[in-house]
Amino acid sequence: MSHSNFSPQALALSQQLSQKIQATIQQQGLISFQTYMNMVLYDHQFGYYSNGHYKLGELGDFMTAPELSSLFSRCIAIQMAQVCSKLSKPDILELGAGSGKMAKDILLQLQQAQQLPQQYLILEPSRFLQDCQKKLLQQALPDYYDHIIWLNRLPKNFRGMMIANEVLDALPVQLFCYQNQRLYEVMVAYDESEQQFAYDYQAADAKLSQFVQQWQSQQPFLAEGYQSEAHTLIPAWLNSLANCLEQGGILLIDYGYLAHEYYHPQRYMGSLICHSQHQANDKPFFLPGLQDISSFVNFSLVIEVGKQAGLDCVGYDSQANFLLNCGITELLANYDPNDVVNYLILSHQVKKLILPSEMGEKFKVVGFAKGIELDWLGFQD
Repeated sequence: MSHSNFSPQALALSQQLSQKIQATIQQQGLISFQTYMNMVLYDHQFGYYSNGHYKLGELGDFMTAPELSSLFSRCIAIQMAQVCSKLSKPDILELGAGSGKMAKDILLQLQQAQQLPQQYLILEPSRFLQDCQKKLLQQALPDYYDHIIWLNRLPKNFRGMMIANEVLDALPVQLFCYQNQRLYEVMVAYDESEQQFAYDYQAADAKLSQFVQQWQSQQPFLAEGYQSEAHTLIPAWLNSLANCLEQGGILLIDYGYLAHEYYHPQRYMGSLICHSQHQANDKPFFLPGLQDISSFVNFSLVIEVGKQAGLDCVGYDSQANFLLNCGITELLANYDPNDVVNYLILSHQVKKLILPSEMGEKFKVVGFAKGIELDWLGFQD
């Protein structure tokens, strides 16, 4: 990775964000990694998702499934249609809609099946991304566009389907480590001599200690030097969804593991990962605001919190099984194999979505329901 890969304008944005983070550290002494990650990703002026640098697809820093293939979102739409068929006047709510491509492909599939929702709601904190979404969706769905609503907070008494694809991994995490038989929180300092951010450590508080002990008691994993992530924002985030859902379902799709794999003794360096120009790295202090920072998801926590919030967990499976159950191979079969180039492109996309060596096993899908009884297509054995 090199500074030369970025424009002077981008480097200037990163410098301004760095100065803002430095000022926060000067005021507070140390900041948690969670605070640092939140500022890097979500600062309304200079953050990664707000400053205009963030792009998806080939020209961006990483590739998501909706950007890779419209077949992914069409499968999601098929699952949504099944759930929504049990409701009167259902809506769809997408959390963090990225470029808007997923919304576009979901709506085009539902339009084709004559199952468009009453409204398609998008909760997107980034004004920059909102503008991208509006431009794409107005062009793709001019007749339905007035039914697409951008929100700045969760709706009340929501009835329908919620979808969050690669949102959980971007929730800022706390970092912890185990040294000298003590649990520490990994903090962020600014090294004046090196002119860069650096890790520092302080004793973990009661809340973080309790969070880590919850998983340590189920499967001991702490050993000298062990470091990992605590997803302490997931409970409040998922509870907020459960509270606003009156009737319907929630689909969460992300990369992650169940707790026995996530907090495994061999995964002693955690799962924090950064992406810049389609290259992964482990340097979260490199050019703040110009690269993505994320963490694999502890799906045991997600499932547990959902149940405690009064949701029914209707299924948890790999992305591969979910897409196959929703009929991705049948969707592919509808295309003309004699159109060789197009068919080969689509076949390659399907392979990337479902092969274990690609996205098929790395990504997981969890479904929750409230107030409906239904065997979801995506989670059938």
